[in-house]
Amino acid sequence: MTSLTITPFFNKYMIYGPPKSGKSGEVINSLLSLTKSKSYDKKDILVVKHFLEDVKHPNHIVSFDKKEYPAKEVEKPKDIEELINRNPKVELVFISGINFFEDLSIKELVQEIADSGRKVIMSGIPLTHDAKPYNHMDKLMAISHEFVSLYGVCEYCGEPATKSGKLDNEKYCALCSVHVNFEDRPDYNHFLINQKPLLRLIIGPMYASKTETLLDYINEVIKRNESNSKNETYTIFKAKIDNRYMKPNEKPKVKSHNLREFEAIPIKDAKEIEEYLSENKDIRHIFIDEGQFINGLYDVVVKEYYRGAHITISALARDFRGEPFGDDIPKLLTHADEIINRRAYCTHHIYNNSKPCRSPATETQRYLRYGNEIVPAKYDDPVVIVGSKGNENVKEFYEAVCPRHHEVLNKPKPKFEIEPLKK
Repeated sequence: MTSLTITPFFNKYMIYGPPKSGKSGEVINSLLSLTKSKSYDKKDILVVKHFLEDVKHPNHIVSFDKKEYPAKEVEKPKDIEELINRNPKVELVFISGINFFEDLSIKELVQEIADSGRKVIMSGIPLTHDAKPYNHMDKLMAISHEFVSLYGVCEYCGEPATKSGKLDNEKYCALCSVHVNFEDRPDYNHFLINQKPLLRLIIGPMYASKTETLLDYINEVIKRNESNSKNETYTIFKAKIDNRYMKPNEKPKVKSHNLREFEAIPIKDAKEIEEYLSENKDIRHIFIDEGQFINGLYDVVVKEYYRGAHITISALARDFRGEPFGDDIPKLLTHADEIINRRAYCTHHIYNNSKPCRSPATETQRYLRYGNEIVPAKYDDPVVIVGSKGNENVKEFYEAVCPRHHEVLNKPKPKFEIEPLKK
């Protein structure tokens, strides 16, 4: 569990957890800390809540221990845009109950608030009681730079809970992955019946050591097997499209940039994972590298997760445009018990001869090289490029950059007209 720390480097923060996990308390504590320390004046902060969030306390955010903070109630993303434009000096925008927004434009609003020079702090419930992403929480989590993960207490066993449930009296509660129940929940795999499900996502931009971290978790299982004479069965999958560092005729492997490696099963889509696991039902640990390239991953991973498997996936949450990378990884973020958010360091200076930026890098920057000229990629370029683009004089390559130095040409016109921050 972590607490919110607002830094100069990031502009989109997500506080998330199931019902009764202390999200409101975390928001209030952060607001009190910011104002009492005089880091920000109250007039520099806009606090809003969706009108469906805690209807018993209109115009206030209220915690379990009865601390409260005033908040303007809103219904639509447009309402927040209007509030910001009334006071262009607002620097921080807190949005409580962001899971209740049904309009997809809430994602665009958050992005455009950040692009205007402000910071957005969101709080919300990732999953509905029937284990579906809550409205657009998948996309909002995918574009977030920093996460504050809060746990509830399972209504049935008292263990830490990351899922949402609904009691017979229609009240919402927190449930652990063992006790959450929903229509068509897969039956436990009898080989894994004594194992509590675990879903861990390792995300970050290119060159953030995601695969290196995945290999660390694989190595942990191997070391436990060696030291305790256990047999924690595991398997490793990798996206077939990713053939970096592979030598001709070499057996498929997961390799990090540091060239650590483990043999892996290359797969084209998630059906191949499903087929393999149906023939090898006793696999306890599933490791997947470059998950963003595997179509249909969400349905297969959710099925195996609720059957009791431990699953660790490394992936890009955002593509080179800064948009959610497909549907599968963003949706899996809402189910994750652990999100490990890796960082690189901004390399923007290498290509414009400026001083080193040294800021933490959150974005994957695609560049195109035309002979000696290097330019950012265009928004409408393909998200995934397989092989040559048909012109050997034009080559794409990737770097990790901070939000300030992330560039994409020909971005669509903003849906909202938000005044730039005026200090």
